[in-house]
Amino acid sequence: MPKFVILVCLLLFVQGCALAEVSPTVTGTLGKPENMEKVTATIGHDWVLFIRSEARWDEFRKLLPDLTPETPLPKLDWAKQSMVLVYVSSCRRADTFTRRKADLAANPPEVAFSLRTDNSPKQVIESRFTKFILAVIPVTPTVRVTFDIQPLNGWCGAILGGEHGGDIVDNLQATITPKAATIKPGEDIQIDFALNVANPGHAARPELLGTVFVWDGEYSNGYRNHAFFVTTPDGKTALLRPKPIEIWEKNRFHPVEITAYAPYHLLSAAAQSLKELGLDTSTPGTYTITGLYEETASVEGKTPMWGGSITSNTITVEVKK
Repeated sequence: MPKFVILVCLLLFVQGCALAEVSPTVTGTLGKPENMEKVTATIGHDWVLFIRSEARWDEFRKLLPDLTPETPLPKLDWAKQSMVLVYVSSCRRADTFTRRKADLAANPPEVAFSLRTDNSPKQVIESRFTKFILAVIPVTPTVRVTFDIQPLNGWCGAILGGEHGGDIVDNLQATITPKAATIKPGEDIQIDFALNVANPGHAARPELLGTVFVWDGEYSNGYRNHAFFVTTPDGKTALLRPKPIEIWEKNRFHPVEITAYAPYHLLSAAAQSLKELGLDTSTPGTYTITGLYEETASVEGKTPMWGGSITSNTITVEVKK
């Protein structure tokens, strides 16, 4: 083999290894200390978000106008890149996030984070922050995220995002399933939307995962707290959200208990029509869909109600003639 061919192959191999290990990261806070209660009620106290479109990033930034990065946020090519964001509330000023490892050539790609906490005694009460670390990764259906807390040896274990599950916030995760993976032009895409107690890998026994309470919208006269990000064959992403109504009976809501053995299917397990939300499927091609579930944390009697903003796994539906 000619020497220049060997040299080119070696350079390409080295470049590929470098790209596999390079994952830009940004750290910062998600709000001011005096607003921490509002921040956690809006997005939850902790865990991981998989941000796979500019539309989702815009939605997240609207919820957190006081997001403050320590270095400039990267500008992404959303056709080739996405983000994974880990955050923890009630951090001290001296607590620091770092990325331990990023093996983006693995299958699935893996990103590992650590939070080093300052456990020294303090004479005065400190302000607390919600801190985050954000890593840029290639677009991929599945990402393996690991996270530990030092020096306490706290361990979250492995979290799989993408086709194996979406965001995890305060022990809640969402899953969507299409009624049909292939449809004809003009037909409806119907989705089952379920909420599950998440198992981020640290609980071998499901009964130890705890319980999450969410609002039941079945008797709310049309009020919904879910939506869908849909990327159409032309590459454009839109947020499809049920239209709000002017009059609804919130006193007819009641808490729904979600456990590891009992997920909750929105709309009484009926498939959700994307055509009713305005989606036009007359153009053949691939439609990429991610569910969005949002609520504000509250208390119903003595029952703590979940609050946060999570996206589900991402699915595709083919429209074929």
